[in-house]
Amino acid sequence: MNEDQLTSDNSVRYGLATREEIAHMSGLEVMQALIARKLPAPPMAKTLDFWLREVGEGTAIFTGRPSIAFYNPLGTVHGGWAATLLDSALGCAVQTTLAAGEGYTTLEFKVNCTRPILENSGEMICEGASFTEDGARRRRKPR
Repeated sequence: MNEDQLTSDNSVRYGLATREEIAHMSGLEVMQALIARKLPAPPMAKTLDFWLREVGEGTAIFTGRPSIAFYNPLGTVHGGWAATLLDSALGCAVQTTLAAGEGYTTLEFKVNCTRPILENSGEMICEGASFTEDGARRRRKPR
């Protein structure tokens, strides 16, 4: 880990894992290491107050706490906060399907907001899922 990038917040380390640290790990192993705090949490998680909670082959579940810090001038949580939560869940779901050394990036996604998110809306739960080439949804394995 790059020590100058780390900060601490209630035993959570923030920063970036080095390529060398994760080169031998599958995407699922990387995601599991993030949850187990064996790798530092991305700094964005602290900024936007959301967390990777659970992963499985082809799935990732994030939770986030909306707050007034994310409000737009109209008095609701900015749609970009929800979109970032969604993009993170989708991207991490794809990451869980990759072999060691493989990567991904988001090319495009679309969000339709059907109601506002407010600071008192409660914890948001976002589940990302990837699909097999034939269109079948990958399922989480029961714990």
